[in-house]
Amino acid sequence: MAQQTTLPQHPGRKAPVDQQVWTVWTMLLWFVNATYDPQIASILSQIASIGGASTIQAGTVTIPAGSSTATVTHTLGAPNAVNLTPEGVNAAVVWGAGGYWVTGKTNTQFVINLAVVAPTGGVTVDWMVKTT
Repeated sequence: MAQQTTLPQHPGRKAPVDQQVWTVWTMLLWFVNATYDPQIASILSQIASIGGASTIQAGTVTIPAGSSTATVTHTLGAPNAVNLTPEGVNAAVVWGAGGYWVTGKTNTQFVINLAVVAPTGGVTVDWMVKTT
């Protein structure tokens, strides 16, 4: 069962505005110091214990004109999620011509595939690999 938080002060309804503002401000500071900061510290500790930001890696790759694949190398270990976003002027070509997908996921790389060959200028793809 959740515990009810008891604030250190209660603003008076008929108190002057500056006193009400001061009371609300002090209650906000109390909340930040007593409740919010410990929760954030706990969350940061949990993130650090599972590897922190090293569980995500991102970058950009360009699939050159005339090609329909690009191999991306990463250093995270076996990914369980790969997110792709085609961008730039040729992104519409990818969306309108059958899309894109990922194959060949390994501990160190994956392959981005296009349904059609990349046009002049290539296709730039933002990617993100996540291991958790």
